Amino acid sequence: MDHFFRVKLYVNDIEKSLLFYEEVIGLKLYKRNMHAVRLNHDQFSLLLASDSTLNENHYFYDRKERGMALN
Repeated sequence: MDHFFRVKLYVNDIEKSLLFYEEVIGLKLYKRNMHAVRLNHDQFSLLLASDSTLNENHYFYDRKERGMALN
């Protein structure tokens, strides 16, 4: 299936984020590796990547602490 809408988010904790998007939002785990997980629902795909993978040249590198935090 083709996905028409894809989002990539950098997160501090892959496991907590995965639990949130599966249990609260209802997305289904599609693939995972050490540094990222991909979740799908219909034609939507969400990639959660560890913010530890950002190098100092990435445009989000100095913004790692900004945004919304879920506890």
